[in-house]
Formats: sequence, structure tokens, C-alpha cells
Amino acid sequence: ADAAFVQLSASQPWRAMLAQARNVLAALRAARVARVVVTTTSVVPPARTGRATPDSRIALVEAVRELVPHATLLAPTLYLENFSGPLRGALESGVIPQAIPEDVPVRYLSLDDHAGYAVAALETRGLEGRFVPIGGRDALDGRALAATLGAALRRPLQYAALPPAAAVEQLAAFLPRLIAEQIGEMYAYEGEEGAALLSPDPAHAAALPFEPTSAAD
Repeated sequence: ADAAFVQLSASQPWRAMLAQARNVLAALRAARVARVVVTTTSVVPPARTGRATPDSRIALVEAVRELVPHATLLAPTLYLENFSGPLRGALESGVIPQAIPEDVPVRYLSLDDHAGYAVAALETRGLEGRFVPIGGRDALDGRALAATLGAALRRPLQYAALPPAAAVEQLAAFLPRLIAEQIGEMYAYEGEEGAALLSPDPAHAAALPFEPTSAAD
């Protein structure tokens, strides 16, 4: 293979995700794949937090550094499609239930834009070994998100910040409880000490020749 893009599912136990990561990274190393881009599927704390799920992202980065040190790492924020998928029913009722405080700005990333960043990383030389936080074009707090999605749906929306425990119960309605608890733990970190990571400086991704889509679009 000339190049590989790796994205592991976050909807599984974090230990399984890390085991899969080491397997695929070892295979890429053995095959001497020259161009590798790995996404962490979420933000990555700058240091150990004492919470298993956020810390598993640090372990993923460490595995990449150990096994495929020339890989480019992409660290995305939160996915915009969460609102058209699992949370769409709530939006239809006029509420955006989200486990992030209303005053925290988030550069929500669409899946198409994540793919655009990945292609740019695969095709751009000089990014070997780089860690690149990526996010959407717009930094939206809860009120701005409600206004933006409300305009797109042509209905008034209200942002409802959920405590992590309530977010876990919401997620457990359509995910295994263990996975819901892991995602809730990640939300708890992102809504507190990791909040700044949800709005990365666009300058971090300036080396990637890609312009993300506006949240309104």
C-alpha cells in the first residue's frame, strides 16, 4: 500500500480500541507504508487526566509515536452529525441536549470536513510526525449553535446543557451502557478542564490545504 488512513470506532470499549490500534499500526510498520494518517476520533488531553477514556486517547497517540512515528495525527473536536443522527429527535422537539456547558465555544466538525482534512493530510508532504488539532470553521457556544441549527431547520431551538450523568442516560437509550459511560466520561472532561480543546486555533491546521465548511452550510 502507498498510503493508509486509520480511524478506529469510539463506540467500543477503550481497551479494545487500543488493542486494535496496536494491531493495525504494527501491520502498517511491517508493510512499511510510507504515508499514514491516523485520527484520534476526539480531542487529546495534553497530559494524563486520571479519567480512563480521555487518557486512552493519549495512549493511542503514544502507540502511534512508538510504532509509526512518521504518521500524521488528526485530533477532531465534536461531530456536527450528532445533531442529525442520535439527537435529531430532540431537535425536532425544539431542544438541543448537549453535555457541554452553554458558554463553551465548540468548532463542531462535519464528517465531510473530517474526510477533507484526511485527504489533505495524505496528499501534503512535510507533515510526517505532526499532531494536528482540527475543527469546523465556526466556534459556536450553545446559544450560537441553537441559532445556526434553528435557521437551517426553520424552527426555534433551545440549547439545554446536560450534566454528564444525564448525558449517559440519554446515550444509553441507543448504545450499550459501557459505551455510553465512556462517552459521558469524555464529555465530562471536554466540558470542564478540556473545554479549550473544543475550539482549536485554526492556525494549527494551516499546513493542510483545506477550508472547512461553515456550520450554517
